[in-house]
Amino acid sequence: MEAKYRVWTEPDRYISMLQRFKYVLTPDFSLYTDFPKPLQIYNHYRKHWIGAYWQMHGINVIPTICWSDQKSFEWCFDGEPTQSVVAVSSVGTQNNKEKKRCFLDGYHEMVERLQPTQIIFYGRVPDECKKNIIHIKQFSEKWHEAEVSQW
Repeated sequence: MEAKYRVWTEPDRYISMLQRFKYVLTPDFSLYTDFPKPLQIYNHYRKHWIGAYWQMHGINVIPTICWSDQKSFEWCFDGEPTQSVVAVSSVGTQNNKEKKRCFLDGYHEMVERLQPTQIIFYGRVPDECKKNIIHIKQFSEKWHEAEVSQW
């Protein structure tokens, strides 16, 4: 079972471990475009619930911002902080034109609405993404670089 689901089903089990870190990111409960709207909203809720629960236990939380398509913009930024540090992931969004377009639409909407001071960006950063980005390479990128450097 993936860690994000374990922190949802057994949240108390991870509190003492997470308290050791200076900051943690909320889990990315995906908002796939083919998920029904109620399931997308439920995943948005779960992310916020876990983040609030961790904060109640003294953990510093950075929200992971997620969206699916333009229809999700009416609710997916609700409850997110403005002028703060946020995190996003491009994993799985850059492998075709439609997914990339949806990602970029959401990214630009997030920047406009939330005006983040910094963006922790996991995965490949498209050239169209600007704004105080801290790039965290995807695990597969690190393996690819290691393979290339051996040749």
